[in-house]
Amino acid sequence: MRNYYPRKYKRPSSKNATLPLKNRNDINIILNYWLQKREHSKSEVKRFQAHRNYMICLLGFNTAFRCEDLVQLYGKDVSKGFINIIEFKTGKSQVFKLNKKLYIEIIDYITEYNIKDYDYLFPIKPHGTKPITRQRVDDILKEMSKDIKLNRPFSAHSMRKTFAYHKYVETGDIYKVQRMLNHRDPSTTLLYICWDSTGSEIEREQTYFGLI
Repeated sequence: MRNYYPRKYKRPSSKNATLPLKNRNDINIILNYWLQKREHSKSEVKRFQAHRNYMICLLGFNTAFRCEDLVQLYGKDVSKGFINIIEFKTGKSQVFKLNKKLYIEIIDYITEYNIKDYDYLFPIKPHGTKPITRQRVDDILKEMSKDIKLNRPFSAHSMRKTFAYHKYVETGDIYKVQRMLNHRDPSTTLLYICWDSTGSEIEREQTYFGLI
């Protein structure tokens, strides 16, 4: 009988490895950066691009979807209170209800730029017919990282890892996070989110068995 083993996932070791943002303040800094860029933009195009980049980060941090899936979203995929996506990498379909606050932000964005059902959610320019590419998103985030002096590598994939890391901190349920990421086994997920001794210490600090 053939033996099956979980796919090996190597812990990132390079100084340029993609890592999750473990400090929530870093997430807030990134989101505020784009809001400030939008507020102070001197042209309609620049204002749209800053708002678009903000929404890409907001959805990236809150859905754990890969960037190549996010940039292919149409208005109809998110406009009814649910998000509907077929993962490019796995071919699997995901449909789930959006967080209420996230949905309000999406609707405000769609309304402001008159994004129709079959318009790309994240076009290159306002009312454009082509979506922004994953590579361009990575370039934009790299420039942003320099501007805010983020002390670690940050790319589009970092947002997916950040979601997974904080979901595990919040729930302590690695199996739930594993299912969200469509990983084959929980050990892969732990390595993926770079869970180390620091993470274990957080779990211990949050655990208390006794009379309250």
